[in-house]
Amino acid sequence: MSEQSTRTPPATGDPPPQNLRWAWWGFVAVAGFFLLYEHLAHVIEWLPWVLLLACPLLHVFMRGGHGSHSDQDKGHRHE
Repeated sequence: MSEQSTRTPPATGDPPPQNLRWAWWGFVAVAGFFLLYEHLAHVIEWLPWVLLLACPLLHVFMRGGHGSHSDQDKGHRHE
């Protein structure tokens, strides 16, 4: 009997091997590059709108919105 026939198959819940993970991310990087390269005109066309949309989104998510103030501001009225 050969040694290979006595091995048990890997469990399905195990993470993929490290080299498979590198291959997957390499494929994603190359595919993303070519997708961006082929559609660069469309990406540049939308870039000003993305920047304008980023301003209110950053304001809401980075500052916690308009309703949250620190404890020291509770005694003061903002008008």
